[in-house]
Amino acid sequence: MFLAITTQNKLLLGGMAAIFIAFALVSSFWLPSRNPNFPGKNRNTFLLVTGVLFVGMLLAVELFAVEEEEPGEEHAALVR
Repeated sequence: MFLAITTQNKLLLGGMAAIFIAFALVSSFWLPSRNPNFPGKNRNTFLLVTGVLFVGMLLAVELFAVEEEEPGEEHAALVR
């Protein structure tokens, strides 16, 4: 299925995944080492950003992980 996705959609999906992964790594390794009380007072903001990124990743998969139609594939479905 991954091979049937257009190159542009692969790049968009990979970009969103990279943002999601970078946020996960930063919030699990870098931020707690700088502030041992992380997320502390900023818990609601952290949860909001996490939720937005999660929903964004789900939407990116839904929108960009669509297979490219082969020429004539629509006609073949109508003939059956």
